[in-house]
Amino acid sequence: MRPTEETNTFWLMLYAMDAFKKCILCCESMLKYRITPAEFAYLPMIIAVLTMYGKPFHRNVGVGKLDDGFVPPAYKDLHELMIRDRDKIHAHSDAKGKDSRIGNANEVYLIRAEEGFSWGVPTLVSFDEKEIRSIIALCEALIQKLDDDTTKYEGKVIEEIRKLPPGEYILNLYPHDSSLFTRVAEKGLSRGVHKWTRID
Repeated sequence: MRPTEETNTFWLMLYAMDAFKKCILCCESMLKYRITPAEFAYLPMIIAVLTMYGKPFHRNVGVGKLDDGFVPPAYKDLHELMIRDRDKIHAHSDAKGKDSRIGNANEVYLIRAEEGFSWGVPTLVSFDEKEIRSIIALCEALIQKLDDDTTKYEGKVIEEIRKLPPGEYILNLYPHDSSLFTRVAEKGLSRGVHKWTRID
């Protein structure tokens, strides 16, 4: 069995599910450890959330991207806010960037005090606890939709999977590849904890 266009879509969906799971992990950690905008860890955590969330919605050479229409309507505003904050504050540095929730996030500003002065760039975008919980709910909704679609593709390739001896394989994407999978290791446990799907 050779890779098809549907294989590319499946790859993108698995990639997106992984990104959304990592986004949830960051959000849950922020809530569990009460990481607020006053904490040193807040900025890298929120950058991780926005970066992981936005990855599947931006062009990926070879497989494309998730369409914004994939987002459930109830979460449309939150989705747009996260993508805008990612794009305008953390992923780009145009000197004349568009306005964000903190003004032009790419402006350099001067703070003058009696004892001297300092330079800064506004990058701290804060999400309150309610918004963090909404991000988790959004990612969970997206994962559920993706899981339903990936299960359909798995049903189409299950016979191919059954033929493979135990090991680790790369999913091939390009039609010129002779087979859907390429074996890269005799053991398939080198990439972390797995949720196993029975094939018998």
